[in-house]
Amino acid sequence: MASHLAAMGFRFPKETFAQELITLFNHCAETSSEEIQVGEKHYLVLYVDRDIEFWIPKGENGEFDPSLFEIHYNTRRWDFVRNPEWIYKEANDSQGGICLWDEDETFPISVSVPNAAQVPDFSEEGEYQAQIACFAEDCEVFVGEEEFGQKYDAVSAMSFFPAGDFAEEAGEADAGRRTTAWVNGIVQEITLKTNSYTHQQYYFIRIQSYGMQFDLLADPASIPDTIAVGNVIAASVWLSGKIRPAIR
Repeated sequence: MASHLAAMGFRFPKETFAQELITLFNHCAETSSEEIQVGEKHYLVLYVDRDIEFWIPKGENGEFDPSLFEIHYNTRRWDFVRNPEWIYKEANDSQGGICLWDEDETFPISVSVPNAAQVPDFSEEGEYQAQIACFAEDCEVFVGEEEFGQKYDAVSAMSFFPAGDFAEEAGEADAGRRTTAWVNGIVQEITLKTNSYTHQQYYFIRIQSYGMQFDLLADPASIPDTIAVGNVIAASVWLSGKIRPAIR
């Protein structure tokens, strides 16, 4: 989780990480938060700014439990997706993970969802849109497709591989709960943003992958200063997002 926070400009020292996080939550609770109730489920939503949200559900004792926080990053872009289904739920069904498919039904995408209680019931006939943010855990940047191919000659520079597939092959017990992937794509847009709380910078990068664009968040320490549109990024990512009925 520390790498996911660093990808949004929350780079706290390891020695004070937990205390820094609680201080952040307390600050947001006092200045920019709201309580949302969906049926019997309750969330405390903390808004750092117009981009970053933390969703904290009530625990079994009826109190909001900061240790259960989930992240949502508002990319302001909704993609049409197909065939969503739950792969797991947790925290009294307040959070969970969804497997969905790109609009052309080419590959599955597993996404962590912070607001499971707000997600509509799925149906085979239903049309849906998802807002997905990819939090970079590890990144490589190549000048172009040729340089990428010199290292990964058997893989396209625009490709997406769900990490759960590899975990299942390895027989790992939590394979079905993995909301991570290896995504490769060509850089379309680059924005160096500033976290309004820490004033630390982070990258927001849009890449074109196979049949779909992805929005990537990354710690500047993992990205060369020379990154440019047209470069190729290969990244191991954790995916977080929201899903809604489609609006056409």
